[in-house]
Amino acid sequence: MPCIHCRFSTEKLRVVERNRSKLFPLVKMDLLLRNSLALLMMLIILIMLMILMILIMLMILMMLMILMMLMLIMLRMLMMLMMLIMLMMLMLIMLMMLIMLMILMMLMILMMLMILIMLMMLMLMILMILMMLMILTMLIMLMMLMLIMLMILMMLMILTMLIMLMMLMLIMLMMLMMLMLMMLIMLRMLMILTMLLILMMLRMLRMLIIAVHPLPIT
Repeated sequence: MPCIHCRFSTEKLRVVERNRSKLFPLVKMDLLLRNSLALLMMLIILIMLMILMILIMLMILMMLMILMMLMLIMLRMLMMLMMLIMLMMLMLIMLMMLIMLMILMMLMILMMLMILIMLMMLMLMILMILMMLMILTMLIMLMMLMLIMLMILMMLMILTMLIMLMMLMLIMLMMLMMLMLMMLIMLRMLMILTMLLILMMLRMLRMLIIAVHPLPIT
């Protein structure tokens, strides 16, 4: 009886070992498929994150290009305004010169009339000539002073406009620098977030591999 029992137990153990040896490749294939699917999902997520980062960088570059174009348009408009102001100032100067010429012509006409009157009035001719010469000299000096003052005012206005333009250009450059710094900070934050997401996904992948790791079959 003991011998028959031993034979039966040995045959039973052999059958169990055969079944285990048949089932082991199937279990291994299932675990490999699970691991490969998890790795494929991780790669797809990483590719999507990289595409998202590239799209965000392209959007930032497009925004910077639009800002640069706007700044150039504003600078052109400012230059056009400066040119118009300069033309207006030149026109004013020309008008002032014409008015002064007209005044001089009128003074010359008056002088001629006075000379005629002085010729008629022989007694007072010398005194009148002297008076007219003095008046003429005074008027010429006044006109020269007015011209000088106008030129100085025009120069001051041009200088102030140039200083304002320079200040506007400096402010625009500062704004561009601030925008570039903000864009760089945003890019750094995005890169840090993507690195953290990659690390979290790698940890999840490691935990998944450890969770589905095949147990040794004895």
